[in-house]
Amino acid sequence: MREIPAQREFQDINNKYGYKSLKYERDDFIEKFYVLRDAFKEQIDLRLGNFMNVGKVRKERPVGGIFFRNAIYHLCDNNLNEVLEFNEPVKVSRNIGLLMENLVNGVHSTLDENGIFVLGNHIKEHLYLADESLPESKTINFCETPFFNERNFHHRKYRFLKCYKESPLIKALLKKGKFEPIGFSKVTTYGCSVEVPVIFKKIKL
Repeated sequence: MREIPAQREFQDINNKYGYKSLKYERDDFIEKFYVLRDAFKEQIDLRLGNFMNVGKVRKERPVGGIFFRNAIYHLCDNNLNEVLEFNEPVKVSRNIGLLMENLVNGVHSTLDENGIFVLGNHIKEHLYLADESLPESKTINFCETPFFNERNFHHRKYRFLKCYKESPLIKALLKKGKFEPIGFSKVTTYGCSVEVPVIFKKIKL
């Protein structure tokens, strides 16, 4: 990729609320734009698709990478930030574990050998709200997670919010050796910074 200067038509391409939040949390955050280098345009085919159809699409060419940048939490109503910031009621879809397994199986079957799967580094992709049916042994209080910041009012208010002790998404990715983490990034929220795996490589079964 090569960086290109921002242009007028790009001004609304990103979520401005998200941009301002990141800028508030990280003074070093800069909005940048990139395109494929000309030398690779004939070799790389970028396609936009519905992640609900992953694993069902006919592969016309080898698939070397799948990018779900901060999109998976929508599947299971993991509205963690809304609960913390805007007092939204906790709403969690059931069978998150099964949903994640089906999603990961689709990604695994779509990718070619050594293909990569890329997640976002938003907290909602890495810390999941627990529903009432989840056994106590599989839950953890928000204040016991590395994402908790004692200095933040919203965090203190919801310190006993029940969350998954183990991310159902990461659990599904690592199950039966389907994927291995090869790249990491930081989740930054309210001054709390936690390194999380965001790039996974497919392992041939």
